[in-house]
Amino acid sequence: MNTNIKIMFWLRRNREAKSLVSPVYCRLSYAGKRVEISTGVNVPTFKWKNGLVKGNGVVEKAQNSMLKNMMAKLILISNSMDKSDTSFSLIDVKKNIWV
Repeated sequence: MNTNIKIMFWLRRNREAKSLVSPVYCRLSYAGKRVEISTGVNVPTFKWKNGLVKGNGVVEKAQNSMLKNMMAKLILISNSMDKSDTSFSLIDVKKNIWV
């Protein structure tokens, strides 16, 4: 089986707080379906660019590290499900991310 799960981080601007901070969501796409997962990371809107937080400060590095770790975990989950040779859905991946 060949899994081509696409992983994208995006800023959910419609949930922007008064302090101009928006939550970062992760979108998984596979086989014409998609599911969104909250990452728990909140970023000032002006610091968001191309799926990462701009800046060299401690906070920005920590936020980028959290996003990269989440992506790595999602890739590991999808690869392990792919090796099991059983069909799976994005809901299965979403359930396993927090385990």
